Amino acid sequence: MTKMADKIIISGLECYTHIGAQARERRYKQKCVIDLELQRDLSPAGRSDRLGETVDYSKVIQVVLDLVNEQSYKLLERLATEIAERLLVRFSVEQVTVRVKKLNPTSRAFLDWTAVELTRSALD
Repeated sequence: MTKMADKIIISGLECYTHIGAQARERRYKQKCVIDLELQRDLSPAGRSDRLGETVDYSKVIQVVLDLVNEQSYKLLERLATEIAERLLVRFSVEQVTVRVKKLNPTSRAFLDWTAVELTRSALD
């Protein structure tokens, strides 16, 4: 079997969610930026030009936005894992890479952002 190189990329999805290890961090929604890579064979859609042959980006975005609004999270790792698992179940993709950036994290240092990135596959 050859390695799949096709992917759908959704970059810079801005959202607000309750996230942080400390309760004070979760008191107010904080801005996060989410990047997604969804691997699957895109050749059927490339030949047919039919949306039904690929993943509908707007549905992916809605799934992610619904998820970040459902609950609060202590860790970026948990949020990224929830997103990856939900996308693998909901869409016909072989692998998902999720990057979640928390902008202006509460810290003793001045930071632009912190992030986690993880990759999960349908075979995991």
